[in-house]
Amino acid sequence: MVLSYFSLGIFDAVFRPSTFVQSQVDNYTNNRLGQLIVGGRLSVFYLFNLVLYAGPLTLSGFGQSTVTIVPGPLLEGFLGLVVADTGAAFDFGVRLLQNSAYIFIASILVFFTFHLGIIVARSSTGILQSVHTVTYSVGIYLAAIFTLVWYLSTAEAIAIADDWLIAIQKQYIYFFLDILEVGVDLPTGRPDPVDLGRLTPQGQFALAGLFLSVFYFLYTLYLGARINHDATRVESLIAVGTVSVTPALYVIGSIALVVFIDIQQIVTAILA
Repeated sequence: MVLSYFSLGIFDAVFRPSTFVQSQVDNYTNNRLGQLIVGGRLSVFYLFNLVLYAGPLTLSGFGQSTVTIVPGPLLEGFLGLVVADTGAAFDFGVRLLQNSAYIFIASILVFFTFHLGIIVARSSTGILQSVHTVTYSVGIYLAAIFTLVWYLSTAEAIAIADDWLIAIQKQYIYFFLDILEVGVDLPTGRPDPVDLGRLTPQGQFALAGLFLSVFYFLYTLYLGARINHDATRVESLIAVGTVSVTPALYVIGSIALVVFIDIQQIVTAILA
């Protein structure tokens, strides 16, 4: 039963994204108990997909720290009731949280920017509709994006694809550095040209999967605005556009922080 439900969910996620992202939470808008039940279901779904993403990374040793962290006596006693090796279990839990942190933070940013876009477009029918949309789009498609990026950064057979992806990211950052003209450079400098003629079939497949996942992610946000919030095409595009500018805001904010720290250091040196 669980396997068939999971298979149906995967089928909908790939071939029927509108069905996959469609919510029924409008039935619970005026019912507090119903809202709590729907919120609980969404939380379970999100955490389940978060573990599906972070679990394999943690089992493969990703996030291994050189600093040994040991559990406190109370936690160690609790873990001792469940597992024999409390140290290994605690280390696994710490790394699982660490590997989940990036996508969790990304989920929060996506939710706030998506719902902000819905509010700006004056098409919000409730916060649960946004929670549902983001939970499903992040739980599947954004997790796929993070997984493929991790794969690109670790698999030797697709090193050229990873180099090209890093070069694209550097060019994106330098686009804003050049516009702002702040005199800041990346530690590794401007990206060198990448010979895509050396791209392996594995690299091509990984990059295709990454681009397809990005498309699905943005498309399901669009569908979520259209279906769950009854938004028009323009209003839905506003919501997706608000999410899409988040990386640009992050880069600009990072540049501003670097410039501010540099100014602080100069001022400190002058006053010293």
